[in-house]
Amino acid sequence: MSWLHLIRIHQWPKNLFVLAGLLFGARWQQGGALLHALETLALFCLASSLVYIFNDLHDLERDRAHPRKQRRPLASGAISPLQARVALAAGALLLLLLVWLWQPAATPMLVLYLLLNLGYSLGLKAVPILDLFIICAGFVLRVLAGTRAAEVPASGWILLCTGALAFFLAVAKRRGDVPDEGSGATPTLRGYTPAFLDQLLLLGAGWTILFYGLYCSELNQALAARHNFLWTLPFVLYGVLHYLRLVQVRAGEGRSLLLDWPLALTVAGWLCTCWILLR
Repeated sequence: MSWLHLIRIHQWPKNLFVLAGLLFGARWQQGGALLHALETLALFCLASSLVYIFNDLHDLERDRAHPRKQRRPLASGAISPLQARVALAAGALLLLLLVWLWQPAATPMLVLYLLLNLGYSLGLKAVPILDLFIICAGFVLRVLAGTRAAEVPASGWILLCTGALAFFLAVAKRRGDVPDEGSGATPTLRGYTPAFLDQLLLLGAGWTILFYGLYCSELNQALAARHNFLWTLPFVLYGVLHYLRLVQVRAGEGRSLLLDWPLALTVAGWLCTCWILLR
């Protein structure tokens, strides 16, 4: 279990953004496109795990002094730094091999993703606003890699929507971490206050809903009026507002995401509706 926690396997669902192009391009029924998208998904799962290992190694001493992060495998001593470094090196070699065998076309996105996260771990996460932009870029790169793998054109609206949603979720996490009495004590949280993050949350929520609505209109044109993709908009509207309520009204519960049953049902309903419309 310590190794699974070290590689953050519970964070792998974030990489499902790689499949967005496959879904909205209605190419999941084509075996080649599906296989390439799944390969790219696996590559980003491995890359993200390497980023988490590097980050934990870099922040080891700081995590040991943190009341919550001291329970992480490295900080608690469940896994030694040497073991983590060996795993990091082996994982990097495996990633290089799999990229060469599976998806050489994903190399630019993966390299940029790794470089951005390397900079994030080495200090850019302490730069307010820029840290949020780096998180957003990571999600946009996932979508770009997935669309390239599935050979689907990357719509500007889906990229904007992805970036807005990632921004909203990143701000929500910051808001859950910053204590109500002021700025946080960790470098990542310095420069943020609850009031400022609340304003950013509203911006992120508005951008997400607006950009998704515009993307729905673009999909309607692509579907030649066979289906109205705006039927999916209520799910997004409810999901964003419900999550906003979790973060602001029921502080701390915004971390749960899909562990919150109304949100899980909303995501399931959205996926089912998308599948019906794109058949």
